Amino acid sequence: MQKQQFELNFNENKNRFHKALDNGEFSVFFEINTPARDCDLSTVLSRLKPCASVLEKTKEFHAGFAITDKRYYQDRYNILNFASELCIEDRDKHILFLSGKGIKQEEMKETINACHSLRFTNIVPISGGKLLDESPHNIRKVCFTESVDALCHLKKKYSIDDIFPGCIVNPFKYTPADLFAQYYKLIKKLNLGANFIVTQAGWDLLKYQEMRWFLERRERYVPSLARILFLKPELIESIISGHYSGIHISPDFLSILRKESKFGYTQFMAAQWRRVQLYVAGLHFLGYSGVVVAGIENAPEMTTAISKISEALNEFTSFSDWKEAYLSYLARSEMAPYPYRFYAFKNLFKDAYVDTAKEGSTIVPGCSKLEKIKYFTAKKLFSGPQQKNRKTLFPFKKILVGCVGCKSNHCYLSSTHFVCPELCPKKLHDGPCGETKADGSCELSSKECLYSKVFRIANWQKKLDLLEEKYVPK
Repeated sequence: MQKQQFELNFNENKNRFHKALDNGEFSVFFEINTPARDCDLSTVLSRLKPCASVLEKTKEFHAGFAITDKRYYQDRYNILNFASELCIEDRDKHILFLSGKGIKQEEMKETINACHSLRFTNIVPISGGKLLDESPHNIRKVCFTESVDALCHLKKKYSIDDIFPGCIVNPFKYTPADLFAQYYKLIKKLNLGANFIVTQAGWDLLKYQEMRWFLERRERYVPSLARILFLKPELIESIISGHYSGIHISPDFLSILRKESKFGYTQFMAAQWRRVQLYVAGLHFLGYSGVVVAGIENAPEMTTAISKISEALNEFTSFSDWKEAYLSYLARSEMAPYPYRFYAFKNLFKDAYVDTAKEGSTIVPGCSKLEKIKYFTAKKLFSGPQQKNRKTLFPFKKILVGCVGCKSNHCYLSSTHFVCPELCPKKLHDGPCGETKADGSCELSSKECLYSKVFRIANWQKKLDLLEEKYVPK
């Protein structure tokens, strides 16, 4: 009798989301943004409480909130205060995205400890990004605690039963260096203990499949959630205006959306609900464990979404049936932001499984003669005992690796293949953010992403494995 009681308590205390993943149960999370401080919190909560009731009554699949931090407002309520008021019970059903923007590492550690105390066990650290009206000049002044550093802290201090950490990746990259720099950072995050993946939003299902195939080729069978955006007319214009970094709408897809909008609001929304159904069903076939749906704003919309998603999961009996319906609905439109359309595999969509996958022809841009000369010279100067003589070597660092005023007591240069990470506008030391433009350039300038350059040099030197390791100060 005592043994049965022990087993009962163990099951009750197990993380509900973790348990759903273990049981192969599909999960649906609805993204809720922490409100700005100029909002009345009680008014926001009164609107969202009915949503919480809808989630409690959902039996078709695991359902919860995905609560984001600093997505649209820098001056916002504390995410834990907001989440605690919204989620009174069953906090292990929900996911919290903790932004490292404007937060020092010690502050991030305190926030993670508070999450554990308040029983918010599903945490996804993110480095953070640019706000809609934020200038590149201002963002360079902001400190960032990288998701990699937060995951490192979680791995050292907490077990998987205490906190169940996840990570973010943006698979919607369309140049080789941009794509693989993103994937190598993903492997680094998995090595540091991330137990599930959440993707950036996008509409190119080939890219969703590409990510799953990449992981399976690496024998990384990690549960993945796909973030999908429920489109509304005002949101489309904001995306194509570049207000949402890292999210791309192809010319073909934009043409489809504009045609749908000509038939009136009701028909436009009906088309978007059908699109959500096709994407959720397709993602399920492609091996995703669930979705994070953004853009659902109230309880009636959430109720409709749950009904539509439930219908979609039961509608199609095979991958081939679903693929025919999906391709017909999109009229075989190009979903990549042409002319940038690199894919790591040739035969995506031919099958749902990776067994028959063939790698595409990957032509990574090489390094110029000047880059090679600078690399070898920097390696000779900065990888030996002589690197300690900072005052003497600093002028050479500025010329060879771009250091403009390195005040750090340690140097990452050998880990970053002698490209100074301080040159990243966000000063990210452990890999790229997910917000590069379609051509692979930095979101804050027209320059090549710093970590695309690091990838090119690592590829030339045949040292790509170093990109999967946490950068350790030398």
